[in-house]
Amino acid sequence: MPPKSLPQEQPELFRSALVKLVDPKHPLVRLAGLIGWDRFADAFGLLYSDGVGRPGLPIRRV
Repeated sequence: MPPKSLPQEQPELFRSALVKLVDPKHPLVRLAGLIGWDRFADAFGLLYSDGVGRPGLPIRRV
């Protein structure tokens, strides 16, 4: 089953957003901005099966 979009909810009170913790100039952060993640999601989405097993994770989390 492909991952489902979660609704944007109110942020947790004591949890910092990841963008505040990570240096935007770090090479891996910059590289992640250049990657076409939608292409990977489309390609790997074909490998998910509906209704079987645990729900899928977003491709960037895998």
